[in-house]
Amino acid sequence: MNIVPYFSQKTHRFLFYWLPLIIWITGIFLVSSLPSSSLPQSKVFSHYSQHFIAFFILFLLFHRLFRSNGKAVPISFLLSFIFTITVSFFKECWQILIPTRSFGLKDVLFDSIAAFLAMLVVGVNGTARNLKFKEEAESSKVKGESKRQEVRGER
Repeated sequence: MNIVPYFSQKTHRFLFYWLPLIIWITGIFLVSSLPSSSLPQSKVFSHYSQHFIAFFILFLLFHRLFRSNGKAVPISFLLSFIFTITVSFFKECWQILIPTRSFGLKDVLFDSIAAFLAMLVVGVNGTARNLKFKEEAESSKVKGESKRQEVRGER
């Protein structure tokens, strides 16, 4: 079911591209606003794996937004990376104001690595998809040629 006709294009763009990004960034800042003593200690996810997951997803959301706006892939990668690192930096600056929290340059570096790996995953996935479509197009072209030859009786 296509729900786009029920919304204006601006509403659709906001709901499907901007709102998830705003909610995700708000969640990052809310969690980083908690004093470190009140954060639950996870046995499954370490501090850095939580950073990795949060900023990997943040990069994907930025990339999705920029691609929906018609930006070329390299520009979208660059903008997504810059905005992800900017959010990470401001989040760390925000933590200076929180008791028992501090600015962590190592956290910004780890968030940068997560964004870079997300960029690699998206890039490799896009390249693989393009190669698959190219192979399918060439395959269908070859099949079309052989069908034309059969019809003409050239085979």
